[in-house]
Amino acid sequence: LLDCHMENALQLAIIFAMFAPLFVAFGIVTVLDRVKGEHRKKSPFSRKVSRYPGYSLSEKILDLQEKMFGSLFALILFPCLLVTFAILGWFNVLGKWMPWCVGIAYLAVVSYAIVSLIRSSNLLIRHRRGFKGELIVGFGLERLREHGYKVFHDIPLERGNVDHVLVGQAGVFAVETKYARKHKRDE
Repeated sequence: LLDCHMENALQLAIIFAMFAPLFVAFGIVTVLDRVKGEHRKKSPFSRKVSRYPGYSLSEKILDLQEKMFGSLFALILFPCLLVTFAILGWFNVLGKWMPWCVGIAYLAVVSYAIVSLIRSSNLLIRHRRGFKGELIVGFGLERLREHGYKVFHDIPLERGNVDHVLVGQAGVFAVETKYARKHKRDE
């Protein structure tokens, strides 16, 4: 009986040694991002500093990339745990229903991670296109400064933002940018 407990303790130590560095690294990255995440901090200036074109979209892009990293981490870690359990023979020790329960949990985690990755990647593509469009329009509008216009980009509102605002003698103009690709014409 003592040998059985020693063997189980050894198996636990092996699993811990395999995955502890991964968990520690993931934990450090997560904590540093939350504590020192510069893109989440408020500006120390009391007056609003002008933002660059596409600022809000760049924030959304960063958030999506973080979400995708978490999904990829789940896709990598969960199969590693299953292989470790199989190698150590824990499925036999834990009972005849345990492989089925773990298999269902595996399918659920992998399915969720894949669906999350697909949705996030589609949204990421749209946000990147929008960001590109806002940059192109924003830099084009910057040339109007030579004609006396004041140009502001990415003005935050309670819900959403105004992409660009022009203020000049002719009036105040709000510019909303949409990115659309050209369709190939049949020749």
